[in-house]
Amino acid sequence: MAEDKRKQSKLATIGELLLSLVEAHYNIIENKKLTVTIKAKLAEWKIIADEYNSQTTNSFRTGGNLKAQWESIKKVARKDVANNRKHMIQTG
Repeated sequence: MAEDKRKQSKLATIGELLLSLVEAHYNIIENKKLTVTIKAKLAEWKIIADEYNSQTTNSFRTGGNLKAQWESIKKVARKDVANNRKHMIQTG
């Protein structure tokens, strides 16, 4: 039981670190305009991966791994918002 709490805490810390790094590069990563190319976004993910790996000692992550984790975080957030909206409609 204690190990589960420890794992959740570690995952939360990793997620918070990823959020802070993505926030610094948000204008390029989440840009929907055609002027920002895929190559520029991949380069930003590489920079984020380098920063992430320099701040953590327990695991090595590539830009692709961090991008997938970021997409997962966004998906969970969208589901939470949808569930909250659904609950508000049901309860009035």
